[in-house]
Amino acid sequence: MKRKSIFTFKGNVIAFTLICFFFVQVAFAQKFTIPILPDTQCEINYIPAMFTSQMKWIADKKDSLNIPIVLHVGDLVDFNSIDQYTRASEGFKILDNARIPYTITLGNHDTNAVGEKGGSAASGNVNANLRTTDRFNSYFPVKRFTAQQGRFEKNKSDNAFYTFNAGGLNWLVLTLEFCSR
Repeated sequence: MKRKSIFTFKGNVIAFTLICFFFVQVAFAQKFTIPILPDTQCEINYIPAMFTSQMKWIADKKDSLNIPIVLHVGDLVDFNSIDQYTRASEGFKILDNARIPYTITLGNHDTNAVGEKGGSAASGNVNANLRTTDRFNSYFPVKRFTAQQGRFEKNKSDNAFYTFNAGGLNWLVLTLEFCSR
């Protein structure tokens, strides 16, 4: 008489248990959407109505898409100018009013390395200009970033980390300045 291996039986039970656990997790997982905004510089400079429309769409879909946070991946503005930062700030106020946290990662266009009125580079030391982000930080002070938990430099969101919960998990987002130190 041939005996069945106990190991095979236990292996099958463990595999079956893991498969059941996986399907239960998938069935009850919380679905969520994280909008990612890449390079809004052209919308803000040339077609600001499109940028505003995008922000309104995100705010309108907050609940139906279960949006826990919005990620911006750099080059918020085209040129480091007051009018462009004003437009950017007004657009993000839509998310502020909807109570949707967001991050903004700085690109080279969001620093003094790019001219105020045009051109690809401002005069002076490019490396020093890349670290000059006063305009960004005046329009987007630390208090606007509700999910921000810490930063590299006091009162500057150039290098920061954010936390949020989505899908039953805790998440960490790290934003680093352009050509980070």
